[in-house]
Amino acid sequence: MKIDKKLFLFGALIFLLCLVFYFFINDSLVLFGFSGDTLFNGEIWRIITFNFVHVDMTHLIGNLIALIITLILAYELELSGIDFLFVFFVSGIIIALIESLILPYVMIAGASLGIYAVLGAITLKGKKFMPQYYFIILILFSVLMNYMFTCKDCLNTSMLLQAIFHLCGFFIGLGIYSLILYEKKIHKINAK
Repeated sequence: MKIDKKLFLFGALIFLLCLVFYFFINDSLVLFGFSGDTLFNGEIWRIITFNFVHVDMTHLIGNLIALIITLILAYELELSGIDFLFVFFVSGIIIALIESLILPYVMIAGASLGIYAVLGAITLKGKKFMPQYYFIILILFSVLMNYMFTCKDCLNTSMLLQAIFHLCGFFIGLGIYSLILYEKKIHKINAK
């Protein structure tokens, strides 16, 4: 197995930025969280920075643990660092843009959208070890379990939106990585 140092470099960078935004920047959620309203007011940087801000310590710890697990899975399934980074950020941007049109006043924050997107990408890589539909069910089960065990009031609109965003992240990541694999296959065919 070839070790992709970029994978761990990018993962460590995301991990450290989450810590810096939480512990060293006062009001980071207010300054760097994303909503359509802030985007339409010209605060474009938020479409990237929302990945690094977290609501509270529980949110931060949960995202960092999920990031570590996702990095380990990405490593084991040989997802490249560039693909990891691309899927992580592009899926977040897509979801943020869609969210800004549908729910412009809803604030989104945290690395979980990118993490679920990478999990979507990993499902395509996991077909080497088990049938792909099993892998997709396994990952989707983790989304459901996260929703069920973290919500105090599961019918709370905020919790439902969070679960929907996570599912969207998963499927957008799956779609983005499908396009990446297709492009790599076309490139390989053309190189012959």
